[in-house]
Amino acid sequence: TRYYPNINLGTILSQDFQVTQRPWYINSTLENNPDRKAVWSPVYEDATGKGLMVTAAAPIYTSQDEFVGVIGIDVTLKDVSANVEVARLLGSGYSFLVDDTEHAIALPEPGYRDILGRAPEHDEFGTDLSEVKTEFASVLAKMMAGSTGFETLEVGGKELFVAYAPLESTGWSLASVVEAEEVLQAVAALQEELETSTRSLVLARIFPVSGVILAVMAVIGFLLTNRFLVAPIQKLAAAAQQIGAGQWDAPLPQTGNDEIGVLAQAFATMTGQLRELMEGLEQRVAERTRELERRALQLTTAAEVSRVATSVLDPDELIRQAVKLIRDRFGFYYVGLFLLDEAKRWAVLRAGTGEPGRQMLEAGHRLQVGGESMVGWCTANAQARIALDVGEEAVRFDNLLLPETRSEMALPLISRGQVTGALTVQSTEEAAFSDEDISALQTMADQLVVAIDNARLFREVQASLEETQAIHRHYLQEAWESFTSLPEVRLGYRYTEPGVTSPEETWLPAMTEAVQQEDTVTAADGGEGAELAVPITLRGQTIGALGLRRDEAGGWTADDAALVEAVAEQVALTLENMRLFEETRRRARREQMIREITTKMRSSTDLNTILQTTVQELAKVLGTSRTFVQLGTDSQSVNGEGKGDQPNGQQENH
Repeated sequence: TRYYPNINLGTILSQDFQVTQRPWYINSTLENNPDRKAVWSPVYEDATGKGLMVTAAAPIYTSQDEFVGVIGIDVTLKDVSANVEVARLLGSGYSFLVDDTEHAIALPEPGYRDILGRAPEHDEFGTDLSEVKTEFASVLAKMMAGSTGFETLEVGGKELFVAYAPLESTGWSLASVVEAEEVLQAVAALQEELETSTRSLVLARIFPVSGVILAVMAVIGFLLTNRFLVAPIQKLAAAAQQIGAGQWDAPLPQTGNDEIGVLAQAFATMTGQLRELMEGLEQRVAERTRELERRALQLTTAAEVSRVATSVLDPDELIRQAVKLIRDRFGFYYVGLFLLDEAKRWAVLRAGTGEPGRQMLEAGHRLQVGGESMVGWCTANAQARIALDVGEEAVRFDNLLLPETRSEMALPLISRGQVTGALTVQSTEEAAFSDEDISALQTMADQLVVAIDNARLFREVQASLEETQAIHRHYLQEAWESFTSLPEVRLGYRYTEPGVTSPEETWLPAMTEAVQQEDTVTAADGGEGAELAVPITLRGQTIGALGLRRDEAGGWTADDAALVEAVAEQVALTLENMRLFEETRRRARREQMIREITTKMRSSTDLNTILQTTVQELAKVLGTSRTFVQLGTDSQSVNGEGKGDQPNGQQENH
């Protein structure tokens, strides 16, 4: 198993560690992720001791659509939990986060008591909520269904308001919980004040009246009290119950300027304040949801860029895909990538998005290193430069092809301590880049420069390999041409009904075609029969062919062709081993003859004897009729042919 980047994982992990069994790897395979999208893993225990975490992972496929691995970015549950627990509502409220497998990503202590009915255990994370039997079970089911809503629950003798919404890009769901008692405290106070005012009205208006008048007006007082006191109070109480159930637009009774009117006005004011409070709560939940979704988008995009960087080996295609991916995922106006030339004087545009990018590439757009542009400054100083308002930026190239740019960011591409280029990102909005965007894009830029270097090295290695293969094919061709030219080598055999023969001509027409096409050929022979020919190929070099002819009609099946191809492959290997063996044996025989001739020559110290031994032994070995040896130059040589004695230094063997 290989890990990228190399952070010495091999020295940390145990010998029996299987990365392919990790949940984030399994979820990214073709069987579990046929759409090949970036996915979030369930909670798991980190093998290097970092604790519980989740991983944003994406599969890696080669240009031949072959699955070769997974790229992932880890986030510990403690980091996620800390970010979620920041959102505390009305002092005692809290938020919790659940993944798509119904495991708690972030769950504070009050959540354990309300949802599970117990306190959390020491260092407990990733709790399974699928078996919850409390009142929260219905809310969790709706959260798992991806719903958005607001619920009122009765848990542990207290009433809770719960607002929840999904995080679309992760499959997770975020919920915020606040006690209804705190939200409705003002409502309860109002009801108590209402009852107190009622008693005061009765005591102040009815009891001071004399008994006679009271007796006479009893019926009239009852009717008036019911109409002007009890009915409005009952209407206020009913409205309070509706508002407590979340119906903020419940109608309030029309009253005058007396005590009941004052209560109704106070009640209306309180209702407006509560409504603003709940709307603010929902707005904060929505803002926190958007922040988490943007963070998830950044991590997902980084994983996708990493997948492209590890699966695309062509530098130009890698750059094109990367800038388009960044532009599309973040919704930027324009993204371009520059690389320095060999002299490091110019930053040359290698990829740009949209029609402006195409036009600049055709025009050979380039910016001077250290010149009046953000890319030039960035490459000269090896630092990022950001303009949240391009109108106030002193060092910037005003590109007429990008008139809508309002903010721009240039990030250096640094490899092995050397600046190799820059990434420019432009937006139509002012102050479009947050600190998280800058950090995420710089991480992607660092990944890209490493991938570009690797792609360049791969291209160089491929070129060297192709050159080596060409040289080896040329060597094989010469070696086999030399071997087949030996007189003792028969170039072919034929099997017929009597048996195996070695005719002068063994080539079928289909065999010639198979050698020319370097592929299996089936053809009719002009009659009712059929021919099958397979080239004998050794490391990309064709050295012969196998041919078969069948007299009966029906042709050749795919299984027949596969069998002959397998035999041809083994024939090629066997013949090459035989050729190497014969070549080694001839070389050994030649070395042995050289040693024998040398030994005989060294046995004498007389010049004439040495020369005579030389021509005699060469004549024996090579089977020549005449052999000559001559010392000196052409002007010094003496032609002694036909004379009885040879001059000194000249010998001839007959």
